[in-house]
Amino acid sequence: MSESTQSENPDTNAEAETDAQAKPEPGRIAQLETALVNQIAAGEVVERPASVVKELVENALDAGADRLLVELEEGGRSLIRVTDNGSGIHPEDLPLAICNHATSKIREFDDLFAISSLGFRGEALASIGSVSQFKISSRQEDKEGFEIAIDGGKVGEVKACGIPTGTRVEVRNLFFNVPARRKFLKTKRSELNAITNQLTRLALSRPDVFLTLRHNSKQVLNVPPADDPRERIARLTTQVVAEELLLIGPRKGKRPGMELWGYVSPFNITRHDSRGQYFFVNNRAIRDPLLLSTIKDSYLHLLPPRRQPYVFLWLSIDPGDVDVNVHPAKTEVRFRYSSDVYALMVSTIKIALADLSEAPPLLPSPPKARDTAPQEPPRLTTEFQFNSSNPSSHSPTTGSPSGHSTSPSYPGSVSPPEPSSPIPFGGFGSLPPPPPRRSESTQQSWAPAQPRDFSNREPDSSSRPRPFAGLSSDAEARSNSLPMAEQSQNQSRPGLEDGPGGAVSDAGRCVQFHNSFIVEEAKDGLKIIDQHALHERILYDEIVSRLASGRLETQRLLFPVTTELEPGMIIAFDEIAPILMELGFELEREEKDIAIKSIPRFVKQQKALQIVLDLLAEKHPSFVDDEVEALDKAELKSKAFATPEGRALLHTLAASLACKAAIKFGMTLSQDEIDSLLTRRHGIERAYCCPHGRPTTLNLPIGELRRRFGRPG
Repeated sequence: MSESTQSENPDTNAEAETDAQAKPEPGRIAQLETALVNQIAAGEVVERPASVVKELVENALDAGADRLLVELEEGGRSLIRVTDNGSGIHPEDLPLAICNHATSKIREFDDLFAISSLGFRGEALASIGSVSQFKISSRQEDKEGFEIAIDGGKVGEVKACGIPTGTRVEVRNLFFNVPARRKFLKTKRSELNAITNQLTRLALSRPDVFLTLRHNSKQVLNVPPADDPRERIARLTTQVVAEELLLIGPRKGKRPGMELWGYVSPFNITRHDSRGQYFFVNNRAIRDPLLLSTIKDSYLHLLPPRRQPYVFLWLSIDPGDVDVNVHPAKTEVRFRYSSDVYALMVSTIKIALADLSEAPPLLPSPPKARDTAPQEPPRLTTEFQFNSSNPSSHSPTTGSPSGHSTSPSYPGSVSPPEPSSPIPFGGFGSLPPPPPRRSESTQQSWAPAQPRDFSNREPDSSSRPRPFAGLSSDAEARSNSLPMAEQSQNQSRPGLEDGPGGAVSDAGRCVQFHNSFIVEEAKDGLKIIDQHALHERILYDEIVSRLASGRLETQRLLFPVTTELEPGMIIAFDEIAPILMELGFELEREEKDIAIKSIPRFVKQQKALQIVLDLLAEKHPSFVDDEVEALDKAELKSKAFATPEGRALLHTLAASLACKAAIKFGMTLSQDEIDSLLTRRHGIERAYCCPHGRPTTLNLPIGELRRRFGRPG
């Protein structure tokens, strides 16, 4: 009966079979739809807007383009448009160009092992079109222009359009149909920085290409063709970096077709990270662990800790000896003869560094500032002391003609600079002086120290270099002339009884260990204090409290300090300049140059430029949720802090500024300065942690000490 029924209703049977195929049973294997396959592939190829820009620009370069225009809106979220003057796409190939695994770069299996083009997989356009509103328009020479659109994977029809010779690709509303991916995108500034860094690598790989980047109709990059790679490097970094670079190579390797050339920086031109290191293999920009390790080994023991050189290296190698089909983003490669590549790079760099006549400096070199003042011999003055308990007692620092304060000694340097050279950027802001001492017979208040004249001072063979720039002169003299125990006995405050092992603070005896930690006796045990973290918290709270009552007190520089910015810093400047103004920095920008005219009073003049550049180069937001919530309760008067985003940015910059101005590990403190640090913590609500969330104090109970030593009680 069932057989006859099935034969009488063939249409019903066909519909049932179709439904069964469309909705397979749970646990059964099924073929995925093309649109879903492309979205899965997009997860590997299209991570963020910078990935889209990279794929589109590489396609343009493969098409022979020598002029590129990249236009963005909202950091690439709303719009990415890439226009080139390449050879274009044949009208009949447009529907095929947006299909998965369709490419003109390779034809057969062996081509995978000798790839000379930037792209080759043929999945980028299909992946991008599946997660955006995508349109590609193209025209070949002597032919009519055509375009085709994709809306979240749905392909439209090919239409005629007017367009110059070349290709234009528009990507709108990236990840509009994949909300889970879109919410993982970072801020507009972060995404724009990533795109700028990506285009910087591509522009360095091809100095013959004219590249322009615009964001929200504002020009970010404008890089014309250059015959000398130094010109391209100067455009994409700074003129100072380009001028100081050392040329290496060209030098041939052991294998045929292996040749290396490029530029590396000397010991005095460094960064705090490796983002100034660029590698190109057959004109492909890569970030390979092997190449990064060669730089580390080449500069081993030649640079200060946590400093990285600038590196621009081009490696030409037989395409058959390098595999670029390793990473979906094609940012890593695998060398057939990796040991030969390593040996070639290390030996070539070391030969260039061996030609330097100078020994490497002990301290990192600061960025060079342009001295706009007339040259005069520097005048030696005292350094600014910041007293939070008495704001009216601030004494303006008498600076040199260039706006930098000077110091009679230069810690870690071989010799002091000549008067005509820029003053070195020495220490950060100093620790405030302790509260004034009082006795029954006299009452004296603290006053700023008067300038001392070192011009006729004879060198003292028994003296040692200043432990750090922030020590007061009196504390330094005591620290140099007295042993630790004697200092403790002579510097304790009246009214508190001294005991062996250190001076007595409000809670008990305290002493500095390893020039980094302060150990304090407490009623129920010991407190171990991180001197940098505690001072950072003190300065941060001081910044916030001053902002609640108005703008921070500033000191105007006699002559502005100017320098050149990298493109990524220009982007950051436009966003955070209003917050920096509220923090006490008066800044002006013209094209790539900025001028620092005023700085906060607790920032040392000789360190101001480095602090500003570090704030502009802040890689990731450093805000802590509960710290931002505390700012929400603070009565901040400026409109710049009216929004949650403004307060989060304020916390990031204020925490970074406090960190850079605080005393550091390894800095010797006098007993007066230790007393001041411990006394000021009592007026702070969150003294137990620094603004970044790290603890300032660890408690060691006396019971735990007794247990560890096997003592009863």
